[in-house]
Amino acid sequence: MNKQLNKTNPPTNNGSKWIAERAKTDFSTGKVLSKTSYVNRINHGLKALWYDNGQKHWQRMLRKNKKHGQETVWWDNGQKAVQQMLVDNKVHGLGSVWYENGIKSMDIHYTRGIEYARIEWDEKGNITQANLPTYYSNSKKNPLLKSSKAKA
Repeated sequence: MNKQLNKTNPPTNNGSKWIAERAKTDFSTGKVLSKTSYVNRINHGLKALWYDNGQKHWQRMLRKNKKHGQETVWWDNGQKAVQQMLVDNKVHGLGSVWYENGIKSMDIHYTRGIEYARIEWDEKGNITQANLPTYYSNSKKNPLLKSSKAKA
């Protein structure tokens, strides 16, 4: 890899908060490799990383150095790979995973980091596995039983 240039925007003082953003850039191409936001010298806000080809690899929100908010990961071809919500470093709510071709691979429901329901699809969009709580398994209102054929 080529030499990298680390650049930190000058911090601003917003009342009593020290706010800054740091970017890591490939010196030879000028492409941004990563960005991190800070408040009071702690990771807080958006953190992102890019592939060498310029496609975004992942981004997440941080709150006081903990994963908190939406996290998204992409394949190097630009297709979404993973999307989930985190609360204090734990996955919470619906997490989704996609194949590299853009077809959904699985949906998983979490409560504070504990998995309680999962549906998996093959690369053609056919359900291959469904582990659902009994109150969901026969329900037409089940949010997990949506077709996976729609691309991300």
